[in-house]
Amino acid sequence: MSRFSIAFAYAVPALLMMVVFAASYMPGDTGVVIFQKVIFAPVFLLATKGLRQYFPERLDSQRSVATYAEFHIVDSALLSAFIVTVVSVGEADVMSLTIRFLVMTGVLSTIRIMSLLYSRQKASRES
Repeated sequence: MSRFSIAFAYAVPALLMMVVFAASYMPGDTGVVIFQKVIFAPVFLLATKGLRQYFPERLDSQRSVATYAEFHIVDSALLSAFIVTVVSVGEADVMSLTIRFLVMTGVLSTIRIMSLLYSRQKASRES
């Protein structure tokens, strides 16, 4: 790995951790909650990298729409879980968190799948 690649590999999680810290500190979360949210940031990055082990990027062009949709739903769920965890306030009840998670996952998945269908339709018209 080049020096830039190594620096980038450390800088991205560190930057995300700083953003999470700021997002947790501003609403007045306790120190313990802030710490838990901050250490969750690199776990989120590892989870998204790990997801690509099951859906290798080099095979994206060969994937069926169903498999590509599955990838986007799972990836959207990871992102939604991260955002709901970081943005949630300590007093939030389980039902409101669940609804936020499901709505966010649904919206993100729908946008990504619609984008996929549009790009595939556009590519098929061009060929």
